[in-house]
Amino acid sequence: MGISIVPTSLQYGFDLRIKFIELTNIPQRTTLKIVWNSMNPNPVLKGSIDIIKN
Repeated sequence: MGISIVPTSLQYGFDLRIKFIELTNIPQRTTLKIVWNSMNPNPVLKGSIDIIKN
């Protein structure tokens, strides 16, 4: 159980039992970014990056 501030876009495309409360009266905005080591040979990483790019 916890609280997190995340971009609104994270509430779409997932079937999770999580309640999202949009903070509409604040001027702050954020973007979601991903960073990885391109030399990492892990096949799971490659598959995950392929999914994210599509």
